[in-house]
Amino acid sequence: MITEADTCRKHVLPTAYLKSTLLLFLVFFPLGFLHMVTHEGGHALINLIHRVPHTVIFAHPFSFSGYIRPVADWGDPWFHASGPIVGVLLPLLIFLPLWKHRSVASLFLVMLFPWCTFWEGLSIFAILTRNGDLFNIICITGLPEGLFMTISVILLVVGAFLTLLLLPLFGLKPEDRNTLWVLPAGLLLWALVGFGIAHWLLPGSSVLLRYNLVTEAIQSANFWLPLTAAIGIVLALVYVTLYRNLYRKLPATLRTETKELAWRDLRWPAVWSVVSVVIGLIVIR
Repeated sequence: MITEADTCRKHVLPTAYLKSTLLLFLVFFPLGFLHMVTHEGGHALINLIHRVPHTVIFAHPFSFSGYIRPVADWGDPWFHASGPIVGVLLPLLIFLPLWKHRSVASLFLVMLFPWCTFWEGLSIFAILTRNGDLFNIICITGLPEGLFMTISVILLVVGAFLTLLLLPLFGLKPEDRNTLWVLPAGLLLWALVGFGIAHWLLPGSSVLLRYNLVTEAIQSANFWLPLTAAIGIVLALVYVTLYRNLYRKLPATLRTETKELAWRDLRWPAVWSVVSVVIGLIVIR
């Protein structure tokens, strides 16, 4: 017999997962924007050292490539290294003082270091496909490819682990198998917005047209759409299997209690999401 409590539970649970999905979707816009600003800003520092008079930073919150143009010296390995280095170290400085006071309101700032580290670790795929900052360093310096693949794997594992530590703030318990669709859905929605904007606005972007980057940027959006969904699925699988078994063994400083989300918790993530999107659209045009 279906009781009144069972009926309420059926209504409450889908609402809770809807909040989790929306929070993931919203957080990734300011998170993606700050990641791109720190990474491309690192490249811009080298332009500043070379005294390039007018540097354009093409940074946005969407799921396609960002750029720094012009490039002062493509043969300078530090130009290529500065993006990943600053893209990891600067978020680390933000992460350390906020970790103890992590909350939904500051989630995109706390998550910046884990996600940037994870994203820079994805350079392993760029190396395998013969492109990206680390592959450029290999070509310029002649350093062994294995060294950079090892660095990428370390960054990938550290970033993934720290990201999993924060998933309870999205209202997702380690033992909750609904994470298997909530996490990929939130990431895929974010990537779909980027995919749509790439095909809608990038062909008319004055910055990309000036530097002949339209095709490359759109191709990156096409590439990251399925890869983002795959990332969500893999992280969710690890979260409800390996991480679930590890969770109770973690020291108290690393364990994050699951947040029961209320609609008001989405207010500030929504504000920062809108701000990031507006700035990104201005940059693109």
